[in-house]
Amino acid sequence: MEELKFKVAQKMIGLIDMPYLYLNFDGNKLTSDIHALGKIASITTFAQHVVPIKETLGEDCPIISTIINYPNGDFNTYNATQEMKAAIAAGTDEIDLVFPYQALVNRQAGLCLQFLTKLRDVAGDYPLKLTIEAGILQDAKWIRKASELAVRSSMDFIKTTSGRNRQQVTLTMVQMILHVIQDMNPNVGIHIQTNNNSFSEASQYLEEVINRFGTSWVDASHFRLSGPNLESSILEILKENHDILS
Repeated sequence: MEELKFKVAQKMIGLIDMPYLYLNFDGNKLTSDIHALGKIASITTFAQHVVPIKETLGEDCPIISTIINYPNGDFNTYNATQEMKAAIAAGTDEIDLVFPYQALVNRQAGLCLQFLTKLRDVAGDYPLKLTIEAGILQDAKWIRKASELAVRSSMDFIKTTSGRNRQQVTLTMVQMILHVIQDMNPNVGIHIQTNNNSFSEASQYLEEVINRFGTSWVDASHFRLSGPNLESSILEILKENHDILS
């Protein structure tokens, strides 16, 4: 059992997305955090940090995902388009677009689809992740609809939440999103933001994904995990079990 736990924790390292949503850039801290973890999947950050991160990490730099339309998910196609173009010009690898969730709740699903389709066109070949803010939406109807719009507009990933205000995302919400992906397009990935930042919570999500799609589906191109302190929780498991297994 301990050996299995150790191997799961090792697997999770390669699925981690590290949020770097600070106003000021601290290269020393970033380098220290990355070296402690090893080869993670990605870093989510702002456009102004893309170049400094790449220069600091060099060949060790993971995928950089630039978040736009953050934090409020504004329903403004022009502004979101300009932000996306700035992120691409900065050298980002992916785009993380915050969904205009308030417009959806105001029953503007058709306009939301137009918004997403336009942004998909602007992104071109760049991978595009849609953060639906399930923790704010809460209602199953809206979470399901947001997920359906993500798939219909050819998003590459559905992300549960940006983590702002620590909105609570439940296993039931994740299951709704996975059901939409499974039903409409299993090539769409999912990025889950944990609440308690615990290894056990992340393991529960991992098990759910494997049960639906199989172990071969679980890689950084389909599945990612993040949380403000998730990294430290996984590192603690690795340290504890390394001592036991060595």
